[in-house]
Amino acid sequence: MNYPTPAVRSVAYVLVAALCVIIAYTRNAGRPHPPLVTQWRFWLANAAILLALALIRELQFTHIIGGPVRDYAHDHNLYDNRRPFQELAVVVIVLGGVVVGAIGAWYLRAYRWWELLTMLGVVYVLSFLAIRAVSLHNIDQVLFRDSIAGLHVGVFLESAGIVFVALMALGAYADVRSYQAAHGPQ
Repeated sequence: MNYPTPAVRSVAYVLVAALCVIIAYTRNAGRPHPPLVTQWRFWLANAAILLALALIRELQFTHIIGGPVRDYAHDHNLYDNRRPFQELAVVVIVLGGVVVGAIGAWYLRAYRWWELLTMLGVVYVLSFLAIRAVSLHNIDQVLFRDSIAGLHVGVFLESAGIVFVALMALGAYADVRSYQAAHGPQ
């Protein structure tokens, strides 16, 4: 089963991005206490990333880029030898995700847990989608052969990432609203 469909997953990205914009506004509204002042940029950055992912999916950007790259590989006799390059790219993406996650965790150490976990969720989704884009049908064969809870593994993993980011964003929203209710806008 391929539900939620790609369009439904794109809508989920847009909805979570909208939630991130709302959080950015509430984090910046009324001059909240100092640790929250700069966090609005974090939430706007996440909103931008999630909107970009929705656009990339809906505009089929990976196919627009992938087609010419595949044609180039065929024209230069590289296509049959692509696996080592794909494997290297997957390793670089995974290591890049770990490095970005570690740097982000260090940078966000003064923030609340919601921000740290949201950032890790976004890094996970970006890394997962990048690996799928680079490995094309090789990884897709594995991800769409089996299922978890009635969903193809790939759909489940991507959807789980979106849901995780949404839950962390909801937690952050509840946290800031709770603080503002207790202390009022400053």
